[in-house]
Amino acid sequence: MPVESRFVSVGEKAPGFSLPSIKGEDFNITQLQGDKVVVLVFLRGFL
Repeated sequence: MPVESRFVSVGEKAPGFSLPSIKGEDFNITQLQGDKVVVLVFLRGFL
């Protein structure tokens, strides 16, 4: 599966994507669009 990669600058609108939540439910970033300020942090490993 090809993966699109690009940088997002501070203040730029995040591209749409979805990931499984900690509860196993799908979460789509567009659910928060225009509603809240969101800070995304992606860690390399998880304990």
